[in-house]
Amino acid sequence: TKDSSGWWFSFNDQEDGGTSMVFAGSEMGAYTAEIDLVYDWYYNGEYMESVPYPYGAIGFNLSPVGSAVDMSSWEGMCVTYSATKPVAFTLKSSYDGRSSWYTKLPSATVKTLDIAFTTTVFHQPTWAIEQNVIYPTFANAKSKVVAIHFKYSNDEAGVSCSKTAASCTTTSINSIKIH
Repeated sequence: TKDSSGWWFSFNDQEDGGTSMVFAGSEMGAYTAEIDLVYDWYYNGEYMESVPYPYGAIGFNLSPVGSAVDMSSWEGMCVTYSATKPVAFTLKSSYDGRSSWYTKLPSATVKTLDIAFTTTVFHQPTWAIEQNVIYPTFANAKSKVVAIHFKYSNDEAGVSCSKTAASCTTTSINSIKIH
């Protein structure tokens, strides 16, 4: 179509000073990604925390970059994937910053899921709620979707580091295929 819709892309935490990596490619009938989260922990006086918060993702635009698709009337999407660890299925909408609505997909060998577009399935990241980040309602977000992301972050990895450690460098790897 000579626009940016339908093309796969990847991104990671390097813009935030992180060193996580996304290795993307394709196989017969699948778009693949290996996402390597890299944690650099430090003790903040109460607990060990990773700075920056590691993440990586693959995704595709639904329309030309900058324009949104109104998915308000959509009941959901059907996704066939495999992942060695859980992965977030995210509806990236205009102006939602980093607090996009998402649902967590379980780790699986090839699995097909019908994902309903409801607030019982989709939610905001815990950190966004705790920090009172202003984000669009789910209805508003669905009316302005620019991309679909398959994101891997610590929300899915669940990595932690002992607060008694002097330092702690950790990694977590997720291999994902979108069929």
